[in-house]
Amino acid sequence: MMLSLKVIIEVTKAEIFYQSKEFSSQKLKLEDLFEKCTKQSIFLARVKKEQKLRKQIIVKNTHDLNYLIALVKRGTSNFIIEKKYLLDNDYKSSFNSFIEENKKNINTILIVESSEETLYKIANYIRRQINPIVIAVTGSVGKTTTTEMLNSILLTKYKTHKSNVTNTFYAISKSIIDMPLDTEVLIVEVSTRRQGLMQKNSEILEPDIALITTVQLEHVQGMGSLENIAIEKLEIVKFMKSSSVLFLPNLDVLKKNLPNKLNKNTYVINNKNFQIIFLSSSKTIFKYNDYEYTINSVGEHNIENAILAIHVSKYLNLDTDKILLGLSLYSSIGNRWDVTNVDKNIVIINDSPNNPSHATIKSSIMTLCQVYKNHKKIIILSDILEMGKLKEEIYNDLGYFISKLDIFELVLYGSEIKDLKNFINNDKILIKVFDKKIESPIKFFYNGELTNYIGKIIEPNTVILVKASRIMGFDKIPYNIIKYCKEKI
Repeated sequence: MMLSLKVIIEVTKAEIFYQSKEFSSQKLKLEDLFEKCTKQSIFLARVKKEQKLRKQIIVKNTHDLNYLIALVKRGTSNFIIEKKYLLDNDYKSSFNSFIEENKKNINTILIVESSEETLYKIANYIRRQINPIVIAVTGSVGKTTTTEMLNSILLTKYKTHKSNVTNTFYAISKSIIDMPLDTEVLIVEVSTRRQGLMQKNSEILEPDIALITTVQLEHVQGMGSLENIAIEKLEIVKFMKSSSVLFLPNLDVLKKNLPNKLNKNTYVINNKNFQIIFLSSSKTIFKYNDYEYTINSVGEHNIENAILAIHVSKYLNLDTDKILLGLSLYSSIGNRWDVTNVDKNIVIINDSPNNPSHATIKSSIMTLCQVYKNHKKIIILSDILEMGKLKEEIYNDLGYFISKLDIFELVLYGSEIKDLKNFINNDKILIKVFDKKIESPIKFFYNGELTNYIGKIIEPNTVILVKASRIMGFDKIPYNIIKYCKEKI
């Protein structure tokens, strides 16, 4: 989308710090945006000049002049910088010298109070200009799966655009700014880890449809309680229009905290009223409201997500045939139940999201037991992050659940998850604890201790489920185990 400098200034309330007369009438094409550098996040745009595509940039908190010089050499010519850095006279003097030395290659420098707010305003302006149907998907778990399912279904009728797996405010803004001009439906995954963020996301998106997948004891460290989590998730409706609608599962904690303005525009869905017809390692067929649906994923939590997606799709006037087709075309992404069959009936399952919750751990383990009834089952778990004061309650629930199942061995790797051992009440389950403080994914990746241990105990007719944190590097473990099996077994 092309935005003139005048529009950008009007939308963001930016001030012009420097402008080359040669470029004063240029329009900026906003596209492909965020690139992460050492300590900065930057917003990329592009402008066409003399038949060449030249990079333009908005820099967040960029105060390293050497970094700015490097950007100019790479073709960057537009900058937005926060005003606070220019309050320092020494820095301002160096900054002016930087401009003087590079003015042949600099187009415009804008000054703003907050680069974050600037990005929000640009994204919201573009959302209003294109004006698609905006669907915001939030919840404790299941956001990515539900977003992907909705997109797969709605593609059968609409021109859709969806957010990527990351759901930070940068990524949400990127989803909007990346949106093609002919987008009819925008589907955005919305996350929050502390109170107040959801309201800001609602302000950017102004959703026409909001969908809450579930509310569970996740990210409790930033929220404090299940009730606070529910209230924060419901903030997604803050900037919705009077004609907008909300879909949510039949949970008391959501219904009792529902804002009055949406009482008449809320669809409460009983997404647990289904029957599993067929279940394999990669496919589920379930019956819901007299229809049989097929999804290329496993686990009851995925069925619940699919049912919510079905109801939103029906609200958007998709007939059942298109919904059946769209769901059948859905495929999971990003280390979600990635099954590898190795020789001698050995199965390795990589189910490593960014931060697994105790609810998704339970669902994955239950699915494992349902699908691989005759296999020896080994489960690898890493630390569960952000449990706060509810750690004992979460471990008690998870331990009670695991104790009832037919599991051969539980492998716990991490300084926090080791305490789960105290809540397992089944002498038949072997428990191996690696009491390690995982400082970084890189350090963990080069630590072969866990892989070596699994290599010693693995044998034919074994299934290993890695349900652990991707941000801690655990998604690499399955590949190491697979490599070991192919070499040694």
